[in-house]
Amino acid sequence: MILIWNRYTRSSVVDKNYVDLTDTLLVHANDADLDIFKKLNGSNLFLRDISQIRRGLPFQNKVTKTKTKYPVYRGKDISRYALRETSEYLSAELIDIENEKIKFLMQSKILSQNIVAHVENPRPHIIITSTLDKKGVLNLDTVENTVLTDNDYSLEFVTCLLNSKLISWYAYRYIFAKAIRTMHLDDYYLGKIPLPKNAKKLDEFKTLYNELEKAQKQQDTFKVEMKEYEINSLIYALYDLNKTEIYSIESDFI
Repeated sequence: MILIWNRYTRSSVVDKNYVDLTDTLLVHANDADLDIFKKLNGSNLFLRDISQIRRGLPFQNKVTKTKTKYPVYRGKDISRYALRETSEYLSAELIDIENEKIKFLMQSKILSQNIVAHVENPRPHIIITSTLDKKGVLNLDTVENTVLTDNDYSLEFVTCLLNSKLISWYAYRYIFAKAIRTMHLDDYYLGKIPLPKNAKKLDEFKTLYNELEKAQKQQDTFKVEMKEYEINSLIYALYDLNKTEIYSIESDFI
């Protein structure tokens, strides 16, 4: 057992197996938060177990505004459930389509901003920002690319999971230890995100993702918020969180 001290509460005790499992030294934890931590890690399954995760290309100084057949994207071009248009390109001379990393990027995948946004209000929290890429676009190393290696999981589900309030809440506490700035969503950190036990073949997330993506394109803010609410609710249910636990998480964002 490991004793965890929180300055605002009494000390808490957690099984050392959880520390070994998650490769995380737990800090800032109270008993209620630790109950959520244990529920999320109950499956012993993590994103690293079903994916390969890599940064984009180190070609920032080789980007051109001259149009070629190789558009390239930066972290700033990624928003939640959408990829903004780019006016930047890479020259054909740079692109070797037989190169292993180029092949990796030219797959359907999930794009995430590598730099994690930290927000102060209403309480300090982070926001993970991800979108689905079915075209296999090229991108720079301010982008994190997640390619799934297990066909039982859908890109739509994992994208919804990464964008959920629950995973941002979890990552802030138990992956980044409530850091304030310069948090990178590299493969080691992204791979530590725990998956629920019953997350295979979840077709409802494909439908929700497509509806949300369409609402984003139409700039229908109300519909976007409603679809995100549905997604968050489904994800809370997958981890079997109760109303009190959900309220505790939501209070960081509302």
